[in-house]
Amino acid sequence: MNELESGLRILARIIARAYLEELSKHQNSLAIREKKGGGYMPIKGLTQVRRLPRLGKIKMGIKVKTTLGVEYPQRLIILSFP
Repeated sequence: MNELESGLRILARIIARAYLEELSKHQNSLAIREKKGGGYMPIKGLTQVRRLPRLGKIKMGIKVKTTLGVEYPQRLIILSFP
């Protein structure tokens, strides 16, 4: 397994963990609403859609400064996830 594959696996684990955390928060908030007696009216086709939370952007490189102070993007072999 090369470095890119291992980096992608780690990134997939981070995204899956964040998704499960957001899902449990959502389910807890729904349970609290039901206990209080106040529900909500779901919108058919919209409420049932599950989406992953946006945690950041996957970057393919970094910005590098030249001796003159000009910034330009430089490609990296690995992906960065700030």
